[in-house]
Amino acid sequence: MKPGRKLDELVKRNLRASDARERDHLRERILEEMTRIFMRTVHERKLFLETTVDIVARIMDAERVSILVRRNDHLVIGAARGLDREVIHSTRIALGEGVAGFVASTGRPVFMTDEGSSSPDMTDQLLGGARYKTPSFISLPLVTRGRVHGVLSVTNPRARAWFTEYDRMFLQTIVDVVSLFLRRTTQHTVSLPVI
Repeated sequence: MKPGRKLDELVKRNLRASDARERDHLRERILEEMTRIFMRTVHERKLFLETTVDIVARIMDAERVSILVRRNDHLVIGAARGLDREVIHSTRIALGEGVAGFVASTGRPVFMTDEGSSSPDMTDQLLGGARYKTPSFISLPLVTRGRVHGVLSVTNPRARAWFTEYDRMFLQTIVDVVSLFLRRTTQHTVSLPVI
């Protein structure tokens, strides 16, 4: 499902906006439109996830976006843009493995910018792998009530070198909605230790 024309126009205007105040206003309108779209798709899990990755890929102007969903002791790709179909269907990531596995097992986000990783305990081996054409990505846990339901990963901004803290905060709003949706539709989750 392709997002509606109104959302298309808002995303285009947001990408062209040079004023921070205008971008804030447009992102607020984008979230309102996304809510309308989400409400139309909330009854069908696959459609909801596909719509979400479409919207995120366009808003973030990202080469790759995926929602990895928790299945017992591993993650599978629930929906993705920018990945080969074979990769989408065959990927199984163990908790603790790679960036997404780390995010899912710890419930902590990983945000890689020009200043380095938000999680210094992530090794160069995990961050420097061949999967990433650029060193900038955001991986956020989909968490509600202390339970991890999956991970949203956004990789390789197209028109710039790095994602920003502003991008991460905007994605967190989307993650909160997706997390609630997955909590209501997922049986197998992992509880996080109380710290």
